[in-house]
Amino acid sequence: MLRVLVIGREVALGFPGWRNAIIMPIMTPTTHLDVLDATEHMPLGSVLVVNDFSWDEYELLMQDLDGRRNPRLSYDCGRLEVVSTSPAHDEFAYLTELFVREFSDAQDLDLQAYGQATWKRKDVGKGAEADCCYYIQNARKVIGKKRIPLESNPPPDVVVEIDLTSSSMRKLRIYAGLGVPEVWRFDGKVFHFYELLEGKYAEMVDSKCLPGFASVPVLEMFSLAETQGQTEALKAFRRVIRKPKK
Repeated sequence: MLRVLVIGREVALGFPGWRNAIIMPIMTPTTHLDVLDATEHMPLGSVLVVNDFSWDEYELLMQDLDGRRNPRLSYDCGRLEVVSTSPAHDEFAYLTELFVREFSDAQDLDLQAYGQATWKRKDVGKGAEADCCYYIQNARKVIGKKRIPLESNPPPDVVVEIDLTSSSMRKLRIYAGLGVPEVWRFDGKVFHFYELLEGKYAEMVDSKCLPGFASVPVLEMFSLAETQGQTEALKAFRRVIRKPKK
């Protein structure tokens, strides 16, 4: 069951869809060391929300957590969210990465994948770590770059959010501020695809960056991985996407 820890004045408002909230004492101002200590006690599948958190403290926290796959951070104009992902969440992200790579190869598309990289811009006060992220149309523009600051580079063409631990709907505002053209959200049953239009995301039936991905029975492949293993699921996925068209 999802557990939410909240620090800040927003506590009284509550958060729709978050049933169990563990309210921590309000600490103002909250430092990156306070949050770092809290992350050490977060159960898997829990969320920590910190309000009135400064950008400088956010960057210090990222430095402290550098190299860790868990937890994941997102930042939106003073609101910090820390998510401790579950093993199931991470496996879905891993399989998605495999499937996207295979699909891109079958379509002969350039693909630059950056996993759970952090994307941020201080000038708009936003930052996030997706579960997967890809350059496709803009892949050639970032090949060979060790750092990709968004102030001088395009954002990833696609970011993927696996919504088993918490809802990523709040993060859409962050990705819109960063200018990410396309967001995928997997809710445990189906992929939802969103296109950035005039500063807001609109849901669409299929990806425009990887057209045809929506027609692949990815949920069946996820189920196959659970019953027969990841190798068999990947083999089945390859057979589906490389099957000759009639």
